[in-house]
Amino acid sequence: MAWSLSGPTRCCDGRDVPELVAEAAARAKTAVAVQCEADAVPDATDLDAEDQLSRHRTMLTFDELTARTWTLEQELRRLRRKPHEADLDNGIVAVCLQRTPAMVVALLAILAAGAAYLPLEPTHPGARLRFLLDDSKARYLVTCWCARRRGLLPEDRLVRITAMDGRLMNAPVPESKDPQRDVGSDLERPAYLMYTSGSTGTPKGVLVPRRGVVNVLHTFDEMIHKPDSKCAGRMLLAPTTYCFDISVLEIFWPLCFGFSVFIVSASTARNGMKLSQLIQQHEEADVLQGTPALWRSLVAAGWRGHAGLAGICGGEAFPQSLVSPLSRAAGAGVWNAYGPTEATIWTTTYPIEPGQCESCASIPIGLPLPNVTLTISEEEANAPEVTGELLVSGVGVALGYHQRPQLTAASFLEDSRGTVYRTGDLVRVLPDRGAGLEFLGRKDEQVKFRGFRIELGEIEAALEKHSAVLAAAAALSSAGAEASPQPSLLAFVQCLHGQSRPTSSHLRSHL
Repeated sequence: MAWSLSGPTRCCDGRDVPELVAEAAARAKTAVAVQCEADAVPDATDLDAEDQLSRHRTMLTFDELTARTWTLEQELRRLRRKPHEADLDNGIVAVCLQRTPAMVVALLAILAAGAAYLPLEPTHPGARLRFLLDDSKARYLVTCWCARRRGLLPEDRLVRITAMDGRLMNAPVPESKDPQRDVGSDLERPAYLMYTSGSTGTPKGVLVPRRGVVNVLHTFDEMIHKPDSKCAGRMLLAPTTYCFDISVLEIFWPLCFGFSVFIVSASTARNGMKLSQLIQQHEEADVLQGTPALWRSLVAAGWRGHAGLAGICGGEAFPQSLVSPLSRAAGAGVWNAYGPTEATIWTTTYPIEPGQCESCASIPIGLPLPNVTLTISEEEANAPEVTGELLVSGVGVALGYHQRPQLTAASFLEDSRGTVYRTGDLVRVLPDRGAGLEFLGRKDEQVKFRGFRIELGEIEAALEKHSAVLAAAAALSSAGAEASPQPSLLAFVQCLHGQSRPTSSHLRSHL
C-alpha cells in the first residue's frame, strides 16, 4: 500500500499576488516597499539621458511602487491592443534587468497584466539568453537601454518596452491608487516560467501557476510571523537571483503583507563579509533566506546574527555543520526547506530546534505545506522503513514543462489526486513521524550546485561535442568543504590523439 501524507487544508480566498500587494500598499502607503544597494544601479556611462534620471532610484515606497507598476502595466496593455498582436493573457513576457526596484516593478506589472514572467540574468552568456527567448516564445521583453546595447537579445521578434526609463521610475503617484483592471483573479494562470538548469546543459522551462505561489506566501507568513514570534516582520533581505525560484518568496512575500524587501546585489550575496556588514547596517532586517553556501559564507565571516532574525535554508541538503551556528544566529528560528521548481518554491519545511539535530545523521526535510500531499509509490513503500521516490500533488504542482509535451507526460501524471509530479528524489519516512522525511539523494545523475539543478550527463555530452574531446566525465566534489563555502563542479576530459589539448578556460567558453 502506498505511503501518503497531506499537509493541513488552508482555504484560499482567490486573491492573486497583485491584489495582495495593492491591499498592502493601501495600508502601508508611504512606508518603504523595496530598496537596493546604491552600487546596484547601472553606471551613468551605460545610460542614455532619460535613464540617468532614474539611476538614483534605489528605494520606492508602497505608493510609488503602485504608481510605477500601474504605468508599466498600461504600457503592456497598450502593446497588447496593437493590430495583429496576440492577447497577452497567459502569455510569456521576458525580463532582463539588474537587481533594482525597476526589476520588482516589472515583475508585478507583468503579473497584473495577466501574463507570466520569464527572468533573464543580464550577466549570463548571450547564447543562453537567446536560447531562453527562442524556447519560451516570449512575446515581449522588458529591459533597459544598456541591456539592449549589449546585442544579446534578438531585435526582430520582441517588442522593446521603453517605459522602464526615467519617465517610469520618476512617475508621480496617481490620485487613484487602486484602478480597476480588466484582468480578474484566476489562480490557474501561470505566474512565471523558470528554467531549471544552471548556465550549461539543456534548460527546460517550468510553467508555475499562481495558486501555488499564493499558497507558499500565505504559509510562510503564517509560519514565521506567528503571534508569539520573535520576528517582527520589518524587512526581508533578498540575496537570490530572480532566475532561481526561491526568489519568488523573497520578492513577493514582503510586498503582499506590507513589509519591506531589500534587494541584495550579486556581489554582496557572494561575499560573506559584505553580506554580514549589510545585515549589521540594517538592524530592521529580520528575515533571510539562502542556500547552505550563503549561510556558510556568513558563518565563515564571523557573523553572529540577532535574536529577532528568522532564517530559511534550502536549495541543497542542510549540512550538519550549520545546525549549531545558525541556531545561535537566527534567534527567531531556522527552517530547513525542500522543494523542486515543479512544485512551486518549497514543498516541505522542518523547524530546527537548538540541541535537537546535532546527533542526526542528516537534517530532516520535514512535513508538507498546507494543501500539499506527499506520496511514495506503492511498489516502493516498504514496511517498516518506507523508502522510495517522492511524488508531490496539490496546489503547488506546476502546469508542466513549457513546449515539452513528452517530458511533461513522463514527469506529470494524472490520477484521482489530480496532477502528480514525480520528483526523482529518493526519501525515507523517519521513525519520528513529526520529523517527516529524510532526503536520500537522486535517482538519476542530477546534482544541486549553488542551489541550481545540474544534469551531469548534459555537461558530459556538451564537452564531448568539442572537436578535441574523445570522452568526458563530470562530478560534484565536496572535498575541502570545511575550508570553502562552496563545493566544486568538476569535469574531466580525454583528448583525441593528435589534437592539441584545450585549456580549461577554452572548455568553459565551449560550455
